[in-house]
Amino acid sequence: MARLSNAVSSISDLPGWFDLKKYEFTAQLDSAGWYEQLFARKQLFLLMNFRKDGGKPPSNETLAFEVASEIWSKVNISFVESSILTSICGFNGAKSRVDSEYAKPIHSLTYRQYLQQGDRIKGEAKEKADQWWKNISSVDFSLGSVDLDIAYEVMEFVDLPLYFSQDRSSLHAIADVDLTMPDAVLFEAFKAWLAKTKADFYLSPPKHYRKPDLVSWCRLGVLPYIDLISWAELSGKSIPNRVMANAIFPEGEGGEETIRKTTAPLALEMIGRGEYSDRTILDTLLAIAAGA
Repeated sequence: MARLSNAVSSISDLPGWFDLKKYEFTAQLDSAGWYEQLFARKQLFLLMNFRKDGGKPPSNETLAFEVASEIWSKVNISFVESSILTSICGFNGAKSRVDSEYAKPIHSLTYRQYLQQGDRIKGEAKEKADQWWKNISSVDFSLGSVDLDIAYEVMEFVDLPLYFSQDRSSLHAIADVDLTMPDAVLFEAFKAWLAKTKADFYLSPPKHYRKPDLVSWCRLGVLPYIDLISWAELSGKSIPNRVMANAIFPEGEGGEETIRKTTAPLALEMIGRGEYSDRTILDTLLAIAAGA
């Protein structure tokens, strides 16, 4: 195994602010509480990525370091009480996202979204469809002339799902729901619609879904792990799995293999540094919190 550069050799080399007892509050967090903690740390890693992409060395004067210092000192982050995170994400930034209708994976189309959907329609299709609709909705439609060329062209797409006429810049689709139907009929119809729509978007079959296990997140030490790797990166250090395990697990629990196989991949995905996917754990957690 390659030797890590500038690696800390023991937990005594870790920063003074780190104390595993500070993370005991995570055992009481619900999905919204976990979202707030992880969302704050996600902002930090976004700032760290900007700094890294810009080729700048770690600096105590950077915004990333200011956010990091607040997270490290408080650990249990509240957006309401944070002036730095509020300036970045808005007052009560995490809760406002959880309370938003847009966080729910299924919700009624808003007028804003209606306008967005209209903007995504390809220019030529929109122009022809608008002209066709103007013709057939005219009060003197039966008396006037009809542009059959436009009518024939529009018939090729006007009764297909809207996304076929749009630039594929969004993985959101609109469904028309007949609310007079029994719920059981609607549930089965939705399953069929969902399967077909995902196939139209060439989305691969979803992996087996497991609801986030908040208890295991505490046991695996994901939050202290995230905070320590942010410290290591901003300090220009590295933390071997052996030292990390000794730091984030109570004595006799966990180990280097748990860090390598479970804690690290899970934590990295939470902050946007895992394998690419259309939706991350944080996105899913927000949807669950919004529906709670």
